[in-house]
Formats: sequence, C-alpha cells, structure tokens
Amino acid sequence: MASLLRGIKNFFRGKAEKAAEALADPVRDGKFAIEDAQKQIDAYRQKIGEFSGKIKVQERKLVVAKGDIDKWTSLATVAAQKQDADSAKIALMEKNKAVKEVSVLEAELTQNKAVLNNTKTQLQQMVDKVGNAESNFDQLKIRKESAELRKEMSGVGMDGKPFAELDSLQEAVDKSECQAEAFEEVTQTGQGAASVEAKYGNNGSTEVDAELAELMAKHKAS
Repeated sequence: MASLLRGIKNFFRGKAEKAAEALADPVRDGKFAIEDAQKQIDAYRQKIGEFSGKIKVQERKLVVAKGDIDKWTSLATVAAQKQDADSAKIALMEKNKAVKEVSVLEAELTQNKAVLNNTKTQLQQMVDKVGNAESNFDQLKIRKESAELRKEMSGVGMDGKPFAELDSLQEAVDKSECQAEAFEEVTQTGQGAASVEAKYGNNGSTEVDAELAELMAKHKAS
C-alpha cells in the first residue's frame, strides 16, 4: 500500500515538473523581471524625493535658527546698553535656544545628506543595472530565438512520436513476413512427406490388394 501511495505521489510530482517546464519561458520571465525592477526604481525614486524634501525643510529651519541667533544677540546687546537686565536675560536665553537648535539641525542635516547621497548612488546603480538588463535582454532574446531555430533545423526540436510509430510499423511488418515464411516452410515440408508416402509407400498397393492377388492366383492354379 505504501509503495502504491508513493508511486501515485511521484506520478503527480512528475506531472507537475513537466507542467512547470512547459510553462517556463525565460524570455517572458526576463521581460517581467525588468518591468518589476523598473517599478521598484520608480517607488525608490519617489521615496528619495520625499526624503530630499524633508532635508530642504530642515535647511530652511537652519537658516531661520541662525537668523534667530543674530536677532537675539542684537536685542540682548541693546537691552544691556539700556541697562535693562531682565530684557537682556530673556534675549540671551532665546539666543542660546537658537544656538542649540542650529547645532541639532546641522548634525541632522549632515547625517541625512549622507544618507541621501548613498540612496542616490544606489538608485543610479539600479538604473544602470536595469539599463544593462534591457540591453542584454534584447541580445539574449535574439540568441535564444537563434538557438531554437538551430534546434529545429538539426531535428532536435522535432516530435519523435510519428517516427517512432513508423519504426514500430516496420518491425510489425517484418515480424509478420517472417512468420508467414515460417508457416509456408512447415506446410511444404508436411505436404511433401505425405505425397511421397502416398505415391511410393508399399509400392502403391494395400493389404487388401495383396490378399486378393494371392487368392486369385491360388484358385487359378487349382
């Protein structure tokens, strides 16, 4: 029972493999792979654009923060000149806040710009790879078509079933002819022996003929 189930399983596995081979088309699959890669590039390019937009926002914030440093430094100086300690203190606090914001923005921009440059480099590599794939795809497509044509011309790609059936027919005819010749020989051999025996056996007479001849000769003598 186990061997039967295993045989059935292997049968369907074989069918599945043959179906997969029949459905396989490297040219078609290559074309779809290029299209899928192009879609990924488009999505990647969009993300890079969004990331680049955020960097520009940070750059504008940095410009504003640096302007705030200059503004609050100037106001603190004016307040100090007028001996307005409270106003000068507030201005210095705002200036220090702007200084910290500038420091954070500059650090973030340095990191983000490095990431942006890396992603742009990766994007260009992806674009170049797809471009090469498209060029190679056209060449590979021509080479595959040429290979298929050579296979057909050399007979490798032809369906061998009709020719196998012709070979089977030839074998069947040869077998039938050999059997017919053998039967004829056997028949001729049997008929020759019977003919000779009928013609020359017992010199052509029977026991009744011999007895009759002896009886006739006996009575003739008496």
